[in-house]
Amino acid sequence: MCIESNETREKRKRNEKIEKILKETKSIVRKQVKLLLLGTGESGKSTFIKQMRIIHDNGFTSTELKQNRVYVFHNTIQCMQLLLQAMKFLSIKFENEENFDHANRILSIDCSYSQAPEIFAKQSSLSKELVECIRCLWRDSGVRKCYEHRTEFQLSDSAEYFFQNVERFGHPGYIPTNDDIVRIRLPTTGIIEHLFYIKSARIYLRIIDVGGQDNERMKWINCFEGVTSIIFLTALNEYDMYKYKSNARYNDSEHDQLAQLLDRGQQSQSKNTNRINRMEESLCLFRLITSLELLYKTSFILFLNKKDLLEEKIKHSSLRRIFDDYDGRLDDAADAGRYIKELFIRNAFCNYNADDDIQPQQEVDSDEDDLAKPDNDIRKDSHQTLNGRLSMNNIGHHNHNQIRRKTKTIYSHFTCATDTENIKFVFDSVKWTVLNKNMEDFGLH
Repeated sequence: MCIESNETREKRKRNEKIEKILKETKSIVRKQVKLLLLGTGESGKSTFIKQMRIIHDNGFTSTELKQNRVYVFHNTIQCMQLLLQAMKFLSIKFENEENFDHANRILSIDCSYSQAPEIFAKQSSLSKELVECIRCLWRDSGVRKCYEHRTEFQLSDSAEYFFQNVERFGHPGYIPTNDDIVRIRLPTTGIIEHLFYIKSARIYLRIIDVGGQDNERMKWINCFEGVTSIIFLTALNEYDMYKYKSNARYNDSEHDQLAQLLDRGQQSQSKNTNRINRMEESLCLFRLITSLELLYKTSFILFLNKKDLLEEKIKHSSLRRIFDDYDGRLDDAADAGRYIKELFIRNAFCNYNADDDIQPQQEVDSDEDDLAKPDNDIRKDSHQTLNGRLSMNNIGHHNHNQIRRKTKTIYSHFTCATDTENIKFVFDSVKWTVLNKNMEDFGLH
């Protein structure tokens, strides 16, 4: 009888453990759905990831909440700095002259993303001085007037949220909430992967978030292999906003925000070669991605994001000022949303042969369209032709406007990435279709 030595026994146990891990890992990989988030910078990709963590991964750990506290402070200060700079460009004066001192204090802070950890790292709450400065400035009618002009420049979507909650940020031992983390804006660099287990489908969802800035897009091609679906996000409120080309001095959106002020929301009569309309940029990117033969068998989901901001902006800034062929009602968010959706859909796959078949289909949910008002006819049966190739019926918020080119599919949804319930509902409404092909491949039906 052979007696196993202690060393041999330990080695055997290690091998068995490794084999078990490899087997479990192989099983997980086999049941994975790879979902890629694409879109231009600030379209809401990272916010969507945060919502998925809240919905499917029990939110954020206490360590993560504390680590992101510095960026809550950073975003709050930066938003107020931008408003104060905008007041200068828009020639708006303070109601209370004492706020000049508060403004100078806020403007004296170097609040770039790179400096935020160094400035606020040792602070468990925002200082009383800064809280008082923000509070007094936000109460000033001049600052509020400037805020009313925010459609004329690019201000964080969550600026008002930060200002209204600034006193809470100053409480001793402040810990950010999930909603605070969803609201902060941080540029994504590199490729970030998140693995979620979807219990109802008994499958792992691997979502890949990549940066949307110009210098990050070369990395996208490294993520295309094995992708089941692509979610492409575009910001509905960016139809009259511009991106300014990077130069030696500026290379991020902070320069875009300041340069936007110089346009005062107006299109320049002379050709400005240094700027690009943000929605046109998003549209060109969508056209390119959907036309890649490498992604021929990949399904597409189009998230028309920031619908709440479109509803607010369209009352003051007409879509027709940017898109000459827009024939909808000037201040109607439903008409504007429908036009933008159709604009993207008819530009999908446009680099393919024009003779290829695209057959539109629909799966209609019973929920009302969040963008449609009672007096709108957007929910009625209507038939219209887009470039003689596509027809759309019952255009609405949660309709799965399914446009097929042989095996390709696009689902379009109006979303608000900062609204957890909206993202939960939208994702639930499409997940089974997204997972269906993958489940069939692995015999999970």
